[in-house]
Amino acid sequence: MARWQRPVWPNDQAISPTGDTAFVGMDLKTEDPAKLLTGWYQEGYNLRLENGGMASRKGVIAPGAYNAVSYGQIYGVGLFSDPDGLEWLVLAVANGVWFARDGETPKFLPMATVINYPVEFSQAFNILYLWRGANQTPLRWKGDWSVYWEELPNPSTGTPPDSTRYPVPNAVTAETFANRMLVPHDRDSVAVSDIGSDSYQWAVNDFRINFGEADALVRVFPWVQETVLFFKQHSVF
Repeated sequence: MARWQRPVWPNDQAISPTGDTAFVGMDLKTEDPAKLLTGWYQEGYNLRLENGGMASRKGVIAPGAYNAVSYGQIYGVGLFSDPDGLEWLVLAVANGVWFARDGETPKFLPMATVINYPVEFSQAFNILYLWRGANQTPLRWKGDWSVYWEELPNPSTGTPPDSTRYPVPNAVTAETFANRMLVPHDRDSVAVSDIGSDSYQWAVNDFRINFGEADALVRVFPWVQETVLFFKQHSVF
């Protein structure tokens, strides 16, 4: 009996030893681990001593990046690179947009409207754009997690007003080239935004492709060679 342990009286609860009885202590001075005595350990990380041996200590809570997220129906997927250089996988669902990347908990940005149709994403000027088709105004997000999605404002309401400048038109998608946005819209037109902006001057920066033909413009592919832009079309016949 240890000298500090008093006898167990009839009304006392007997103390039962717990833990691994094979563990004695840590020995950091012996250089050769093979010379360690039984029950002594030299070094260990994230371990438990169980049944006379070492075992990995399993956590009780999974890291945030491994917690399952129920996305439901996904209506669009894209990429967003934030100002810190982190790249996020962007997923549009019915009530908002998820941002996911390896090693971090997914983040969610809700929106006021419901998405139940295909959408596309594009990034320009550190801003993420959500394109909702020809009948709905595009949305944008400026990278601030505390601010949600907003529709493109009308630049012609400034002071003084400029009646020739408008937000880029409704579209299915857009491309970024030479600090401008190239937005295919209507049937065979392309709107080219002002430099570093999502507004454009309709009178000088809206172009009709293959005027008079029946082909429908579906995508714009910028090609940096002699500043020539190539446009992809498909025939409706």
